[in-house]
Amino acid sequence: MKTTEKQYIGYFYIAYFDILGYKAKLEEYGTERLAQLIKKHIEIAKTISEYSKSNTNIDNEIKMKVFSDNMFFCSKKNWYSLIALSAALQNSMINDGIFIRGVLCHENLYFDEDFICGEGIVLAHEIESGYAVSPRILLHDSFTNAVNQEDRMVSVKNAFELSGAGIQPVTDTDGWRYIDYLAFSCSLVTDEKKIYDILSNHKMEIITNLENSVQHKSVHGKFLWCKGYHNAFIDNQIESANEYGKGECISVLEKLKIQEF
Repeated sequence: MKTTEKQYIGYFYIAYFDILGYKAKLEEYGTERLAQLIKKHIEIAKTISEYSKSNTNIDNEIKMKVFSDNMFFCSKKNWYSLIALSAALQNSMINDGIFIRGVLCHENLYFDEDFICGEGIVLAHEIESGYAVSPRILLHDSFTNAVNQEDRMVSVKNAFELSGAGIQPVTDTDGWRYIDYLAFSCSLVTDEKKIYDILSNHKMEIITNLENSVQHKSVHGKFLWCKGYHNAFIDNQIESANEYGKGECISVLEKLKIQEF
């Protein structure tokens, strides 16, 4: 509940992210330029996720804290915009070669203008640092359970069925579900060429990071995961193209797969 004008306490939907290779990005861009890029991508994500519309009600308001390579967003009720913001931010930052990982969860928090603490921060940090590992945003059961309890829709098998196919989660080989940010981004455009551009840029950023991390096994493994995600997404697109008789798309999509490494 809200206790004063600028103090909040209670259970919140939480989105918590960490920038991978932050030190290297500081060396690449410099402090001022990197700060500008992070702010730019947050604003893009806000717009795409209809962030501004969430501020009409205090329970739907999305609060934000950013410190160094950590980004924190939360809302009392507005879980849908939080999911969309997560997917939009992840895809947007990749356009400048910035990869993030993180988690969506639901837990207890206290925060005001200067201070934030609570079980929610502990849970988010534990999952992000201990389980996300690769550039993926994990979906914790606490988030889905809270949505299903709140909406009380027996027919809804999981929260994402409410939000459309654009942000369905994907189940990884370790059993964790993560946000399919490519599907979300491609669902926002109808022009196939723009979809190919999204996939082409995604491919090149992954290849660049794979090339630059060959001597660093742990880092290289993170981008091998990205390669697998990228190619699996394209395989799904090829399957869909086959189903709908769009043979002309298949050869283009095949070329967008990552064959290297």
